[in-house]
Amino acid sequence: TGYPPPAEPIVNADGTRALLITPVINSTTLVTKAAVINTATGKQAGATLTLPGLAVSTMLTADGTRALIITSTPNTTTGIDTTRVTVVNMTTGAPMPGALTFVGYPTGVELLGTHNGRVLITTDEGDAGTGYVTRLAVINTVTGVQVGTTVSLLGRAYETQILGVDAGRALVTTYYGDAATGYVTRLAVINTVTGVQVGAGLSVDGYVAGTQLLGVDAGRALVTTYDGDAATGYVTRLAVINTV
Repeated sequence: TGYPPPAEPIVNADGTRALLITPVINSTTLVTKAAVINTATGKQAGATLTLPGLAVSTMLTADGTRALIITSTPNTTTGIDTTRVTVVNMTTGAPMPGALTFVGYPTGVELLGTHNGRVLITTDEGDAGTGYVTRLAVINTVTGVQVGTTVSLLGRAYETQILGVDAGRALVTTYYGDAATGYVTRLAVINTVTGVQVGAGLSVDGYVAGTQLLGVDAGRALVTTYDGDAATGYVTRLAVINTV
């Protein structure tokens, strides 16, 4: 039970399991209820889960054996959200041991390959006055634990691109600044096998206009930035980053 009404259930590829997500919102409660249904028997698998916060994103792994439920809980005192990632066994309906929590509001989740058993989670924290911080974490969906440590990048996330046929790296583009002082674009490469940043990254003056991968596994990416205005004119900059 809950309010508002639940979203449509998420069903795995062979149709044997369905995940039902129900928000519970009232003056004192802000939680998400989750239940796995065995569609062959019509019965629930395991117990109903009660997760802090509201579900922002829910997805199944490629093989359908795990579900990821990403919830967000606001803090009215600090203004900083907390992101919680719960990995659920779709066979038993039970959550994997351990609770994964991250600072900030969840802004992205990327499956890393078809059979790699990993996802990349992105959160965002800050405001226009104090600036933003983007955080990234790799989660092993088989064990439900984090791989490596959380990577913190200055600026707000613009784009995350998964690199290589094995999805072993991710190129993350962030930006910071404002129209008065100027923008800076920042690029960082994350090793999605170890969960750590590769190298120091690259900073380019100007607001990001786009990043382009130079081949599926070429090991390079091209970033384009610009700054200026109609009165003073514009400057376009291009830079190549080694993504290996």
